[in-house]
Amino acid sequence: MDIYDRISQLLITKGKTRKEMCQELKIPYSTLNSLYQRRTERIKFDMVQDIAKYLNTTVEYLALGKEYQLSPKDELVRIFEALNDSDKKQLIEFAKYLKNRQG
Repeated sequence: MDIYDRISQLLITKGKTRKEMCQELKIPYSTLNSLYQRRTERIKFDMVQDIAKYLNTTVEYLALGKEYQLSPKDELVRIFEALNDSDKKQLIEFAKYLKNRQG
């Protein structure tokens, strides 16, 4: 499995297409499509960073297939950033509930 397979797999999980991702990240679709067709290993690091953030994963996973163990705080931030505004509010309220429950 290469970077393109991992991107495709994560897009399926997210319910998005390459075209939608390109539109949201302001990456020319023709650029990404060309990279996919050539299966080149030369992708700009900035693009990989943007795609990793969009897909809620790490550059290490996209590039190398290695899972990177995030700290609980970083994992929570990563999840929070992927949520819509309504879900963010619910998560904050739940976190407050948990904190108050502990005393």
